[in-house]
Amino acid sequence: MLTISNQIKTKMPAYMTGCIMQQYYGAEDGARHTAENGYTHWYIDGSNYDDIPSKWDDARTENMCNLMQELDVQAVYHGNFKNPLASDVPDIRKAALSYLKSEIDLCEKFTAPLIIHGGAIVEPRSVKEAMSVALDGFVEVMQAASAYATDKGVELWLENLSNYQAFHPFYYTFTNIDHYRYVLPQIPNAKMIFDVCHETVGGGDPLAVFEELSDSIAAFSFSDTDGKRDSHWPMGEGNVDFDGLTRLIIENEWKGVVAFETRGAKPNENIDYVSTLYEKHRNPQALAS
Repeated sequence: MLTISNQIKTKMPAYMTGCIMQQYYGAEDGARHTAENGYTHWYIDGSNYDDIPSKWDDARTENMCNLMQELDVQAVYHGNFKNPLASDVPDIRKAALSYLKSEIDLCEKFTAPLIIHGGAIVEPRSVKEAMSVALDGFVEVMQAASAYATDKGVELWLENLSNYQAFHPFYYTFTNIDHYRYVLPQIPNAKMIFDVCHETVGGGDPLAVFEELSDSIAAFSFSDTDGKRDSHWPMGEGNVDFDGLTRLIIENEWKGVVAFETRGAKPNENIDYVSTLYEKHRNPQALAS
């Protein structure tokens, strides 16, 4: 009889090299929950105060490495999205880079990729000008971070944030195709974890972005939304066209890991959903029907 772990891995679509769990547990409990549910990876959430870099002394770090080996799961460190890496204030960016380096140091110990967010600018008098300065600052920070991470053997994944149209006075950075086109070519070895829910908020088109930038996408984050908020609904309950995205994934022969940030869906339901779509599109008879 297959174990739960083997059942999940057997059901994963061929394009998935791993499945990442994010259910907002602390690091150690998250690792155990991931193994119990048959996923291959999980998020250590750097915005959780108990899991920020300064909370990892040598003993705790060693215990986590041993636990990962025992459970046969791998960590992905979800960097603190509140770190203002794209601030339009140079001194704040300098401090943000220092904090980012501490996350990279921790990822080196875990042999984990690091997810990075641009952060937000707050109450700018001129939004267009402030955003331009912030994006240039983000590129500057990421160029330094990329060099530092390369020396440490750590892979960096830039995550797009939601392009909110109504919730201001803050403005997220790295939220739309114009930002991606500007930032990615300027950063050595730049890769994205493409959050399709975030992209849909504010009217973005995940399929168009994937078609243009598939070579730069190392991983996906899957959840659903009505386009108004970062809702984290179960897949199929909102406006994200997962059917069309699956077709494009197969056509582009993309492979990578997929994070499931769904609230209200069981871990096996996520895998069943993507597997059903994959089987539909890889089978021409099923597709024709």
